[in-house]
Amino acid sequence: MALALFDLDDTLINGNCETEWFHFLSDCGHIDPGSHLPVFAEFDRQYLSGTLDIVEYMRFVLAPLANHPSDVINGWHEQFMSERILSNIPSKSRELLQSHRDAGDFLVLITASNSFNAGPIADELCVDHLIATEPEIIDGHYTGNPVLPACLGEGKVLLLERCLEHSDHTLKGSYFYSDSRNDIPLMERAGFPVAVDPDPHLLDVAQARNWRRISLRD
Repeated sequence: MALALFDLDDTLINGNCETEWFHFLSDCGHIDPGSHLPVFAEFDRQYLSGTLDIVEYMRFVLAPLANHPSDVINGWHEQFMSERILSNIPSKSRELLQSHRDAGDFLVLITASNSFNAGPIADELCVDHLIATEPEIIDGHYTGNPVLPACLGEGKVLLLERCLEHSDHTLKGSYFYSDSRNDIPLMERAGFPVAVDPDPHLLDVAQARNWRRISLRD
């Protein structure tokens, strides 16, 4: 049984689930688009350039969770999944996951996105385990802060290594699928790194290192 690791945003789904979540909140009138969307766009630019301050970003992303009751935001997210996410899961992503499932591999979704957003998607994709940035919860309420380390770059490697300490799995013979330059630290450790519709920087690295390249876009 090999580990099959999958990034989420712009890899298994079209787009970024947290970007879509903020656009959903804006369209439904739950946040002010004029004060939120330009900030989010700047964070997105930083992510693509590899300069994102993940703690600052997560505090911004998690603020709506802290500002509303859990039952309310959970209801919003059910609507969000139905309206914004399910149609953005390519059939090729489901086929790729099934091919590893058929091979007897252990499927792990590992993403910088927070588990509030990523958890329902992991359930929809029927993966075996989720590693994500965790929102801090105290007395049953979101505080708006992330639990550190966040699951980005070397933090993603660290969280995976912590998980492997308590399992029989190793990175030997593992697969890792990602679109992003931010995942190069983990791709370098995987047995079989695969660049999925890669960003320009990752494409250059994948070509130089002869990593496999695929597209999951329908």
